[in-house]
This record gives sequence, structure tokens and C-alpha cells, in this order.
Amino acid sequence: SAASDVYKRQDDDCWIGTNVVICGNVHIGKHTVIGANAFVNKDIPSYCVAVGNPAKVVKKYNFETGAWEKV
Repeated sequence: SAASDVYKRQDDDCWIGTNVVICGNVHIGKHTVIGANAFVNKDIPSYCVAVGNPAKVVKKYNFETGAWEKV
């Protein structure tokens, strides 16, 4: 059935805020934070902060500087 073709994948150490809606066929990378009330309708990469409706990445972790950077 079509319902069996829908999947959601979430990697390790993700923080998902309250009232977040995650659509099918979406991958959320590891160490990712999804803000409260976000609507996630596309993939979110690892080491990011995503917020909004639809969810957009607002910060990424830079491994070279060891700090979070605004996108």
C-alpha cells in the first residue's frame, strides 16, 4: 500500500521540539535540533538547527572553528 512506502528517519541525538510535524520520506540528520511547532517537509542535514513553517536551517555547526554559525 501507499502508506507502507512512507518513512521517516531520524539519526542519533536529535532534539525534536513540541508540536513538530514531520512529513513522510524525510531524513533528519544526527545532532539536529528541530524547534517547537516546526513543519518538516524536507531533509534536514546533520549538526543543524531548523525552525519554522516550513522548517528551514538557521544554524550549522562548523567543525573547523568549533562554533555554531548562522546560515
